[in-house]
Parts: sequence; C-alpha cells; structure tokens
Amino acid sequence: MRAVLLLTVALLSQLVCSAPAAELTESQRQGRELARELASLRPLNSSTNPGVLKIRDGKGRRREVPILIETIRNDPSWESRYHIAATTNSAAQFFSVQRAVDSTSAPSAKLFLQTADTAGRALSLTTGAAMQPLGGSDFWLADLSLVFLDWPEQRVLKKELRRGESCNVLESVNPQPGAGGYTRVVSWVDIDTGGIVHADAYGADNKLLKVFEPKRFEKVNGRWQVKELEIRNEQTDSRTTLVFDRAVE
Repeated sequence: MRAVLLLTVALLSQLVCSAPAAELTESQRQGRELARELASLRPLNSSTNPGVLKIRDGKGRRREVPILIETIRNDPSWESRYHIAATTNSAAQFFSVQRAVDSTSAPSAKLFLQTADTAGRALSLTTGAAMQPLGGSDFWLADLSLVFLDWPEQRVLKKELRRGESCNVLESVNPQPGAGGYTRVVSWVDIDTGGIVHADAYGADNKLLKVFEPKRFEKVNGRWQVKELEIRNEQTDSRTTLVFDRAVE
C-alpha cells in the first residue's frame, strides 16, 4: 500500500500551519502528525515507468492517454515527473513535484506545470490551480500530488477497517476552496504501511465529488506492489484508471 503514496507525490508549497500545540485538539494534533508523515515518505528508488490513463466518460465513451512517470531520488530531496502525451482531445502536459524534508521541519515542496500554452515555462501552482484535469481525465493535478496533505486543518476522525486493513481515517479541510474544487478529503490510511487504501473528495455543498482507490496489485519478489489506481467522479459518472506497465514499489 505504501506504493500508492510514493507514486502519488504531495504538493507542499506551504508549510503546515504552525499554531501552538496547546490550541489543537487531540484529533487535530494526530491529524497534523499523520499528514506530515505521509508527505515525508520518500520513494524507495529512482525509477521510470510508462503507463496509460484509461478514461470512460459519463456517456460510456472510452479513450486512452499515454503517461510516463519518472521518480528521481537524491537524498534528502526527491522529484516525481509526470509526462502526459498529447491526444486529439487534449494537449501534452508535464508536471513535476520537487520535495525535500529534514528531521526538524515540515516537508517543503514545489509543484510545476508546463503545457503548450505556457511557452515552455514551468509554472509554480497555487492550491486552486491544482484543480485541473490531466489529459482530460478524472485525475487532477491535486490528486496525483495529494495537495490535501498541505491544508492546515487536519484531524484523525477514528480508526476503522477498510478493505480488510486497519486504518486511521484522516479528514483534510480546504481553507480556501475554489469554484469546482475540493472542500475536504477523507482518507483511509493503512496503519501498518502508510498507504491510502481509499479516499473520498467532497465538492460544493459537501457533496461527494470523487472516489479514489488502488484497484490491483502484483506480488514481485515477495512484496505487493501497485498496478492500477482508479478515480471516479460521482457527479459526472466518469472514471479513469491509471495502469502502470510494471508494478511499482
């Protein structure tokens, strides 16, 4: 399950809010600690993995968009790069997350997006700008970068079994939700591995907008590794599956 987080790296362009611990409830303190821990997970190794975004829209029409994912580990920093190919429906895109963490501070990171209309310039994105689709799919920049871990309001709601795993249920609240973006995200985090086994994202009026789940794993050298990730838009009845050519640690 840890692989889910290693492939879906976090947008952390701002430090987690630093209110005194005495002002936090126990559930908020636990939430902030868990969010920081998840955002600090480093990839095990540098790697390159081609894959495909398999899209089914609300009318049942299907198409595929090639994607290439590069992970570059240079301790104590690392970078994840996503190359989305151009299709007849969407322009080529490139975005990267560059992160660094030490033992004394919150993780720091920068998210960059580059498309044909930016004249080759990478743009540092705000939280609101991250709510845009990749390759016309149901995956937004915010989804693969786990932008919700950077929001200042975090709390652990409870512990609960999900998909047979004992999980912490983490609620992340967006302090400045943009039009059409997420207002809050609820994630089930495997206590043993730190992997997200399920997540629900809510939009305006607190209505469920998207559901995220890892769908398929393969056992490689005795270890379970992710092969497919799926995200469903509950309001448009569309869905996208990110399928990796190789199972990824």
